[in-house]
Amino acid sequence: MSLVIVAIIFSGATMRLLNKVLSHRIPIFTSVVIFQIIGAFISSIFFLLSGSQGIAIQPQYYLPIVVSIFLWAVAIYFGWKGIQGSPVSLRESVIQSRLILIPILAAIFLGESVSLSAMVGTLLIVLGIVVAVYRPSLTLRHPDVVGSWYVLAGSVVISIVSLFDKYIVTGVNPALYSSLIYLGVLLMTFVFMTRERLASILLVMRSRVALVVLTAGTLNVLFFLGQMWLYQKLPLHIVYPLLQFASAVAIILAVIFLKERDRAFFKVAGFCVAGIGAFLLKVGF
Repeated sequence: MSLVIVAIIFSGATMRLLNKVLSHRIPIFTSVVIFQIIGAFISSIFFLLSGSQGIAIQPQYYLPIVVSIFLWAVAIYFGWKGIQGSPVSLRESVIQSRLILIPILAAIFLGESVSLSAMVGTLLIVLGIVVAVYRPSLTLRHPDVVGSWYVLAGSVVISIVSLFDKYIVTGVNPALYSSLIYLGVLLMTFVFMTRERLASILLVMRSRVALVVLTAGTLNVLFFLGQMWLYQKLPLHIVYPLLQFASAVAIILAVIFLKERDRAFFKVAGFCVAGIGAFLLKVGF
C-alpha cells in the first residue's frame, strides 16, 4: 500500500503543477469539460476492469450521489478560479484549511477517533506548508490573496463533499462512483455550453497544449480514483491529510520547474516538516 500512496501523491503534485500551467493558456470552462470527459472515460475503464457485477446501486446512496455531484461542480469552479488568481505556493497553503476541517467533520459525522500521531502529523503538514509559502508582504487586497479566497471557498466545499465520498464508497464501487461524478459534472456543464465554448474546446484539442491537457486530466482522475480507493481502506482523517502531502511536493516542483524560487530555503524547510507529518500519519495506520 505504501508504494500506491507514493504514486497517488506524486500524481497529485504533478497534476497541480500542470493545472497552474494550463490556467494561463486555456479558459476555465474548457479545462473543466475536457477533464470531465477524460475522467468519465478512464473511470469507466477501471470499473469494467474491476470485474464488478452490474451497476446496481442501493437506494440509500441515490441522494448522496446527487448532492456530491453538485458539490463537486461547485468545488471545481472555485478551484479553477483560484488557480488562475494565485501562485502555486500560496494556493497550496490555503488548501491546508481542509486539514483542520476534515478531521473535525469526520469525528462529528463519521464517528472517527483521531489518534495523537494523526493529530501531530496533520499539524506538522499544515505548519510545513505555511512555513514554505508565508510572505509578510501579502495583504488582504493583494491580487494573489484575492484569488486565494476562491481556493478557501473551494476547500470548505471539498471538506463537506469528502464526507459524502467516504460514505458512498463504503457501498459503491469507487470506479463506478468516480464515473458518476465526472459524468454528472459534465452534464451540468452542458447547461452553460455555447457555440464559442465548444469551438474553444475543439481548438485546444488540436493545439500543441493538447498533450499537457490530456496528461493533467489523466493524473486528475488517477489521483481521484486512488483517493476513493484509500477511503475504502482507511479512515478519512488519515487519508486526506496524508494525500495533502502532495501540496508540499507541488511547492518543491514549482520551485524547480516554474521558477517560484523566492524564499527557497523556507520552502525546502517546510517540505521537510510536512514530510515528517506525513510519516507520522503513515505510522498511525
